[in-house]
Amino acid sequence: GRGRCSKKLVRLTALAIGSAPIGAIPATADPVPLPGTQAVSVRMIEAVKARSYQGFLTDADAQLKSQVDRTQFEEICSRYTEPLLKGYRLMYMDHLRRRRTVVLLWKLTLGDSQDEALLRIVMRDGKVEDFSVL
Repeated sequence: GRGRCSKKLVRLTALAIGSAPIGAIPATADPVPLPGTQAVSVRMIEAVKARSYQGFLTDADAQLKSQVDRTQFEEICSRYTEPLLKGYRLMYMDHLRRRRTVVLLWKLTLGDSQDEALLRIVMRDGKVEDFSVL
């Protein structure tokens, strides 16, 4: 009867509300780093691990080079070099595009611990304009 019809309508409405919008493209399970960005990210982490200020600045743009002096770089190293020396895993999470800028997001697992951090690298025209470990 009538009650049975309204239950079906409720179920259909719930299905429609829970489904993806028309025209939405489902996300892939495993995002892939943009070409060249993984190498840059690894070089920067390896530079922190090796306490190499020059290595850290290899892919930096002029703005980042002027913002991060040796003292600031040493502060980064004082927090992360020791755990990085015990090993690390860098897992690509995703990226965000905004005009000519790309924000790369990586999960950084430090050493033999379960400690994790979010590595955020902002790139423009192939150069790093911001590097932060959150």
